[in-house]
This record gives sequence, structure tokens and C-alpha cells, in this order.
Amino acid sequence: MTDKFNEFEAFLSESGKVPKDKTRYYLYWARRFLKQYNYQPDNINTQQVEKYLDSLEADEGVADWQVKQAADAVILYVEQFLTKQLEQSRSYAYSKPQAHAISPLWKHVIDETRKTVRLRHYSLSTEKSYIAWVQRFRAFIAEKDPQRIDTNDIRQFLTHLAVHDRVSASTQNQAFNALLFICRHVLRCELNNLDSVVRAKQRIYLPVVLSKEEIKRMFSHLDNQYLLMAQIMYGGGLRLSECLRLRVKDVDLQNDLIMVRSGKGDKDR
Repeated sequence: MTDKFNEFEAFLSESGKVPKDKTRYYLYWARRFLKQYNYQPDNINTQQVEKYLDSLEADEGVADWQVKQAADAVILYVEQFLTKQLEQSRSYAYSKPQAHAISPLWKHVIDETRKTVRLRHYSLSTEKSYIAWVQRFRAFIAEKDPQRIDTNDIRQFLTHLAVHDRVSASTQNQAFNALLFICRHVLRCELNNLDSVVRAKQRIYLPVVLSKEEIKRMFSHLDNQYLLMAQIMYGGGLRLSECLRLRVKDVDLQNDLIMVRSGKGDKDR
């Protein structure tokens, strides 16, 4: 395994993708990732990569900039370094979401999308979502030259999601936002006349609210830090990730306040 990391270090140095003073950090994140999967690079798949990055986001000891650095390191290791190894030895079995090799034009679009998302400091979950929609759209239009994409392609894809895949309205909106971002900020084109897109039906759900007695019974089965976390989330309306990222400095006991840093939409509240 040491030889593999020496090769990865050489790859980073030769490619010029990482400053020399940052190389050791990239090696650290790649090693930490592989350690989680018993140093078995041949069995790595996209789900494992996403699971690892999600676990870092929930780790209160890992800052947001470190999560992004780790994501960059793992993506470089898995998608570029190991892919290069595959081309040389044909022994790497990493499962790609597409059925065949991605074209250079689309690879450029994906790389530019990832870079643009990071320059705008979007969350890691948004980055993964946008990349996934690029891949799905690329497959739908059968590798059409990205520079020739027009409004009709977008319209057909969004209609297909609603009519054939029967996705929810929020999922269709997510796909639309991702493609709109890519067209405007990566491909530098504008979308017009999307009024005819079939919209997924917006369902109305009545909320399920637990009674005070039910909450008390639930809390009775928890103790220590788990009880504290549940009480904070219930009383303050925090998401799980927001609760996990709380620091002592974010809690103002004198005024009964909790400051949530970089919540959804990278907003404080």
C-alpha cells in the first residue's frame, strides 16, 4: 500500500493539480479514506465515496474547508489516479455511473462544474447533486456535444423526469436548477421558452406532529449526549448536521441562544 501512496504522491507532483505544500494533506485524506475500506481500492464505488464524504460533513472535528479539501483529494485519487492505473493495468474495477467512457468534452464540463461550484462556496451536497444531474442529463441526450445543447434538450429532459420517471416536484426543480447553473455559468448559454415543460405535481402533505407525551416517552429511552442532542434539535429546530457542528462558542447560556453557523444555504441564524 505504501508503494501505491508513493505513486499517488508522484501523480500529484507530475500533474501540478496540488501545491507542493498541500500534498501531504491530500495524501492524508486519501489514506484515511482507504483505511475506512480496509485498503481495498479495487472494490471502491461511488456510493462509498459519497458515504465517506457525508461522514466527514457530520464530523464536528472536521471544518468545512477540510471537507472540501478531502473531497478534492478523494476525487483526485479515485477518478483520476486510479483511472490512470486502470488504463495502464486494466485491473481496476471502479464502478462508473455511465455505461461507457465519458467523452473529453463532457469530462471538461463536469470538471468546470465542480470548479465553479467550489468557487461560489456552495455546499458539498450541492456539488454532488449538480454533478449527478450533469451525468444523468448527459446520458439522456446520448453524449450530444455540450456546446450544441439547446432549450429543447432541457425541456425534453425535465418532461421525461415528470412523465416517465414520475419524480417529485422538488426533484424536478433540483434538476432544473442544476442545468440552469451549468448552462449559465459553465456553458455560457441562456435558456428560453421553458413554459411548455410538464411540471411534476406538487403534493400537499399534512405534517405529523408528536404530542408532548410522545416526545417525553421518546426522550426517556435516551441518555447522555444523545438525549442532549435530541432535546436541542427538538427545542431549537436544528438539523442533525447543524447539531453535530455546534461548538461551545455557539451556545449563549446567559441569553438562552444558540447560533447556527453555515446552515442550509450557507446562512447563519
